[in-house]
Amino acid sequence: MSLVSNMMLNANASRNIVVLPDGNAPQMIRAAVQIVQQKIANVVLLGNKKDISAANKKNIDLTGIKIVDPNNSEKLDYYARMFFCMRRSKGMTLEKAMETCRDPLYYAVMMVNNHEADGIMAFGQYLKVLKQSE
Repeated sequence: MSLVSNMMLNANASRNIVVLPDGNAPQMIRAAVQIVQQKIANVVLLGNKKDISAANKKNIDLTGIKIVDPNNSEKLDYYARMFFCMRRSKGMTLEKAMETCRDPLYYAVMMVNNHEADGIMAFGQYLKVLKQSE
């Protein structure tokens, strides 16, 4: 059995939760649908529902995909307070923690840190940031 086949079997058995922070990117929408259709994992797509709908130009069926807007999430305050407690010794303020946790990537990290998701699949704008810092 190949490594990929083995990974697929393990993923199908556990049905982990994967967070995709680039929710308004068309390629992430397609990836989310494929992940759910192939029963690889449950998916949480982060972003504003209107922006995701606008990016979903092919009107792909998003059934089975949970959409969470970090800016309007009921968990935002909780995550910001957690992040503040984790980073206060480094000079973090509660206001800065709130602003930081509105970023989809940080929100996704807080979901994993809080055991509400098992992993993050991110690219797009985050790769651009990495390339600029090199």
